[in-house]
Amino acid sequence: GDLHPEVAEAAIYDKFSNLGQIMSIRVCRDMISRKSLGYAYVNFQNREDAERAMEHLNYDVLKNRPMRIMFSQRDPSVRKSGVGNLYIKNLDKSISSRELYDTFSCFGKILSLKIAFDDKGVSKGHGFVHFDSGDSAANAISKLNGMVIHEKVVYVAEFKPKASRESGSVEQKFNNIFVKNFGDDMTDDALKILFEEFGDIISVKVAKTDDDKSRGFGFVSFTTAEAARDAVDKKNGETFNDKQIYVGRAQKKAERQEILKKEYESRPEKRTSYTPGVNLYVKNLSDTVTEDILKTEFGQFGRITSAKVMTEPNGRSRGFGFVCFSSPAEATLAVTEMNYKMLYEKPLYVALAQKRVGGAAWGPRGGGQQAAMRGGAQQRTMQPQTVQPQQAMMAPQSRMPTMPPAQPRPMMQQPSTAPAPIRTMQPMPSSAAVVGQQQTKPADTDTLSLDGPAFVAKMRDYDENDRKQLIGERLFNIVQLHQPQLAGKITGMFLEFEEKEMMDMITMPESGLLQRKIEEAAAVLKETQASTEAGADGN
Repeated sequence: GDLHPEVAEAAIYDKFSNLGQIMSIRVCRDMISRKSLGYAYVNFQNREDAERAMEHLNYDVLKNRPMRIMFSQRDPSVRKSGVGNLYIKNLDKSISSRELYDTFSCFGKILSLKIAFDDKGVSKGHGFVHFDSGDSAANAISKLNGMVIHEKVVYVAEFKPKASRESGSVEQKFNNIFVKNFGDDMTDDALKILFEEFGDIISVKVAKTDDDKSRGFGFVSFTTAEAARDAVDKKNGETFNDKQIYVGRAQKKAERQEILKKEYESRPEKRTSYTPGVNLYVKNLSDTVTEDILKTEFGQFGRITSAKVMTEPNGRSRGFGFVCFSSPAEATLAVTEMNYKMLYEKPLYVALAQKRVGGAAWGPRGGGQQAAMRGGAQQRTMQPQTVQPQQAMMAPQSRMPTMPPAQPRPMMQQPSTAPAPIRTMQPMPSSAAVVGQQQTKPADTDTLSLDGPAFVAKMRDYDENDRKQLIGERLFNIVQLHQPQLAGKITGMFLEFEEKEMMDMITMPESGLLQRKIEEAAAVLKETQASTEAGADGN
């Protein structure tokens, strides 16, 4: 585990081959992107060689990252039971995984050990140790909890899953407390003096501004939960420097947001009512588009109550936003006129926004179908060869209609040079079949020959069915250059995408998006064909 993304099977073989005869090596990869998932399996011919590899290579560096080696555990109950699993925090950032392993290994057999690192490879100051028995873990807790390692008092306790640490749990234990409203002249030493009467303190931190002044809040970490609880009970609400301070359990940001959300939802009379059909979702915005520009561009269609461009924490546009009108009629007119309109050399995608169930983020109507189709792209597997093609993004097989095999319909009008297999392909997805049925209308060759931006602008002159036909023919002509034998099937799969995404594939060739999608679709189709042939051979 913990492999560098660029580590491949060859590099692992070079590292392990001198320790014994290797039967197989497999780096686990994402089924769609084929990027490494950061872990691999090495099968030795005998167990003695595997044990020797663990002894000599565990936490050895490969491409500037220490490898974490353990025996493959096929029984998930061992991992999920939590027996023997410990959580360690307040580690010095200079402590390596090897040092931590040497410290804990004297208490019993270690199945797995890991220190958490950030993206830059710097320790986050906490880690996990999994022993093969609860007795070994209990012994480690009794001997190491509160021990000073590298001049820092280390906290060692039984690991608890997130579900058992959620707010609202009965008699929830905690060691960290949050203190606020003590003014801007507080220091770490002064805060420690304020709370040291309740028990031994591991660490104290007062949040500071850039000019080293207190921000009015801080954190105190005790060695025991009893001391932390006592401090909260006795200090919360106490007057300090003519101010009433707040003392409570320290909470993570996600937990605080969840509590605030529940409080908000419990007061429906305070919520702003939602009127369907007045809020628009605007996508593909240029980085230079601001909220004022959105108001100016959309203001001609009615009174705008609000406009918002979504941004990253650094202030950079995320490429989409929302415009809210005072009436559904104004919003509908704006969608009709602004969809695919060029704004700062980029075609806009405009659709009615819809609030999803549960008060989640806003998104375009109809996005649920697209999200469902892509759900498989999020699935990662340790054994790619056993995964069915239906799980992949490019093959929404579950929505394929049942069509008589004796009446296949070509997906596109094909040039005379089109290969014969296109006419005998398997049933197409529903949208592709619709396009196939509309082939009685001649293609607009002038529109098909336009360059990317001009083609997008011209699409506004057509209705939805004609747009889909022209987009399909444009995609078919491009796909046929790369995959002539599979052009019809691949194009049919593309026609299940959102219209905006198909436009991006056409108008942004420099991004390589279309080429990647073609390769993914071809891989899925070939895998499907191979699975079918294997099944036929087995029968």
